[in-house]
Formats: sequence, structure tokens, C-alpha cells
Amino acid sequence: MIRTVLARSLPHATRAVAATTVPRALAAAALAASPVPWTAAPARGYAKKTDNKKGASGKKGGKNDAAANDEGAEAVDLDVVFDVTKMKDQLDQQIAKMRAAWEHFNLGKASPTMLDKVVVAHKKAHVPLPQVAQVSLKDAHTLLVIVPDENFTKAVETAIRSSGLNLNPMPDTKNSLKVPVPKPTAELRQSLAKQVHKVAEDTKTKVRTVRQHEISRIKAFKGAGVSSDDKHALQQKFEKAVHTAIEQIDALAKNKTKEVLGQ
Repeated sequence: MIRTVLARSLPHATRAVAATTVPRALAAAALAASPVPWTAAPARGYAKKTDNKKGASGKKGGKNDAAANDEGAEAVDLDVVFDVTKMKDQLDQQIAKMRAAWEHFNLGKASPTMLDKVVVAHKKAHVPLPQVAQVSLKDAHTLLVIVPDENFTKAVETAIRSSGLNLNPMPDTKNSLKVPVPKPTAELRQSLAKQVHKVAEDTKTKVRTVRQHEISRIKAFKGAGVSSDDKHALQQKFEKAVHTAIEQIDALAKNKTKEVLGQ
């Protein structure tokens, strides 16, 4: 009886084991034959927590870096920004104008430029004489003035006579005048000497104005690497240039005064 029971139950057990074993074997075989390799799932990454203290420190460091950059900026060359040579040119121009003004003084020698500053009434306007007439030398002590439009000859004559140059023009032709240049009297020489001094003083005032402008610019200037000592040194250069110009003006005025006084 026992054998009968075993015989009956054995086929069922065999079929159960086979049912379990066969699918596992097939799955293993299928995995082995698969062309896709097996890989492990990637590990999850986590963001690193920001250190607030470190971040604050970083911001502060940025300000320090900016300050360091300012300090590391290229230094300014004051001699380039403030060119003393250019200022000297301005001073020389003022001196040249002073000397040109003296050329118009009547010292007994005829010069065409003597009449450059004479103003003539012309067509309801006032214009410099050279615009309406041609001036040349007739001889060493006489000027010749030719007026292309003879209708203005009288106006030119009047302008010369009233110019304050102590000149007395006379008709030469219908459209020309001869202007004798008399030797200056003692009284005229004294008057001219005063005019020399006045022109010189006016020129020195203009020179000092140039100086004041440049010194103000230097004091107000701010640049990388520029110290107060640098500014002071530059100011001294400008002061020296102005001092030299004023000395030159005084020397020229002294010589011109002697000339007009006949000394």
C-alpha cells in the first residue's frame, strides 16, 4: 500500500520540480545570451551645503580685491597730463603780441605796420586800414598809402590823422596819400615810454592769468599714484616758466623804453 501511494505521488512531485526548474534555467540562458551588459545603477549625488560663513568671507574678499585693483592701476604721468612746454608756448605768444604792439609806436622811422591798427569808417562799418588801402615805404621817413577806391581816400586820411600816432597825411594823387613820419619830440618820447610800460604790465597780467589757470588745474587733479609732493614739484616747474617769462618781459620793456627815449 505504501508503494502504491509513493507511485501515485512521485509523478506529481517530479512535475512540480520540473515546473520550477525549467523557467529558471530558461531565464538564466536568456540573460547569458543578451547583448546588453549589466551595469550597476548610478549612485545618487547630493549637493554640497554652502558654508554661509565662507560665503560672507568671500564677499568681503571681493571688496578687498577691488581695492587692490585700484591700488594696482597704472600711475598717471603728470608731465604728460600737464605739458609745461604747451604753457611756455602760450607765454611766448603773449610776449610776441607785446612786441608787435610796440612796432606801431612812432619813433621817427617809417614802417608800413605803423598803420595796421588804424580804423577807417567804411560803408557804415569800421575796418582796419589794411583792408581798404595798401601801405608801403616812399622813403626812409615817409609812408605811401594807396586807396584802390578813391572815394574812400578822404576817409583814410581822416582816420590816420585822428589815430593818435602824431601823423599828418597829405594828398599825393587822387587815390594816394604820403605820410611823413616826424622825429618824436621829447614830450612824445615820454608818452611812448609810458605806453611801453603799460603794454608790458598788461602782458604780465595775461601771463599770470595763464599761470593761475594751470595751477588750479594741477591742484584739482586726482589720479592713480599722484601724491601731493608730485603736484608740488609740477607746480614749481610752472612757476619757474612764468617767472622766466616775466623776467623776459621786464628786460624787453627796459630796452624798448631806452629806445623810445633816445638813450
